[in-house]
Amino acid sequence: MKLRLLPFEKFVCLLLTLLPLVDTINGYLVKNNVSSIGIIYKFFICATLFLECIRQKRFKIKYVKTIVYVISYIMMTYITNSILNTYKTVRSDLLIKFLFNVVLYLLLVQCINNGSLSTKQLYYALDNGAWMFSLCFLIPYIFNIGETTYTGGIGYKGFFYSQNEISLTVIILFYFVLYKLINRLVFRDVVQLGLLFFCGLLLNTKSSIFTCLFGLGFWGIIVLMKQKGRYKLTVIGIGITGVLIFRKILSKSIIALMKRYNFLNNNYGGNTLSTIISGRDYKLNNAISEYTSSHVLFKTLFGNGFWSGTLVEMDIIDSFFYLGLIGAVAVVWCLIHITIKIKKNVKQDKYPIRFMEILIILVFLFFTGHVLFMATSGCYMVLICCFNEFFTKDNFDEINKIDKVSSVSKKHVSKRITA
Repeated sequence: MKLRLLPFEKFVCLLLTLLPLVDTINGYLVKNNVSSIGIIYKFFICATLFLECIRQKRFKIKYVKTIVYVISYIMMTYITNSILNTYKTVRSDLLIKFLFNVVLYLLLVQCINNGSLSTKQLYYALDNGAWMFSLCFLIPYIFNIGETTYTGGIGYKGFFYSQNEISLTVIILFYFVLYKLINRLVFRDVVQLGLLFFCGLLLNTKSSIFTCLFGLGFWGIIVLMKQKGRYKLTVIGIGITGVLIFRKILSKSIIALMKRYNFLNNNYGGNTLSTIISGRDYKLNNAISEYTSSHVLFKTLFGNGFWSGTLVEMDIIDSFFYLGLIGAVAVVWCLIHITIKIKKNVKQDKYPIRFMEILIILVFLFFTGHVLFMATSGCYMVLICCFNEFFTKDNFDEINKIDKVSSVSKKHVSKRITA
């Protein structure tokens, strides 16, 4: 009997599907002062993609050059700052996570271009990942274990480590499911969206609640203005049911947000801006003080090489402090380049939900942070960017046909069994 190995693209899909489970286990281990396994698992994903590129012998030289340039630049500024001894604290964890996100994106694009990985597998990775995330978040909640989001018992984040990372993860998966629902009305997708919305309410961050509510409002406007007949009536029924189910927890979440707002407002002496951005202006002032302490010209051009204990939590600004003007400009240029490519691909969509999702991610990058220099949210940002960059309307129609055929065959099988 021969051992049948899982095809490469399905193996990658499985690895990406298991990300929420690995991050849950990782959060539990970190909480108990055990070594992190999250970044090891994510580098295993990169190694799998890299080995496949070598096996295919179709590694485009531009991707190799980009990876070499990025690693060389970061190591240059890291080593130079260590020699200059400008700081005593180094954030090597942020350096590694940033490199991981860059390399993962380039490897995924390379595998898609050389035919090793289909965009349908990215679709299934996000689809299965949405279920996996909901289970990893809600099962500990049901058993009353896990961590609160903020001090004072506000919010819930299970065993996931960083609430800001998880907020963006919820939003990315929520808008992915919303994209499916706008194009087809399937019961499993309604349940999936409801579970993710419930996770966002439990998490109780400003971004998770209001961004998900905005998405639901956008869907409602489309339904009222564009849709007709059965779809419209069904979605209105779903909306009424959703209001009845979530009204209590939504009101509790809003009250908890107000308590959190009052706490921050008192903490920052009534400064409204500081309260809204959770004190990031104070962190920015600390980062500027470190920046101007020595070697200003070098750090302006090349950054502090992650030799800093201050994280502003606004990724573009952090890019400037860590990577300098050269690095920050390169990061912004790459983001604009990817956004333009996505816009060209999704312009065939009937509704701009996918492009809106990318704009929301960009807002996170500029004002909230915890994306480029984080592993979990960064990984899902890379996944959704690759998905939106390559996944077409024809791909969705093909998957929709496959799902319909499989559902029909299941019905036939069940009828035969009952017969």
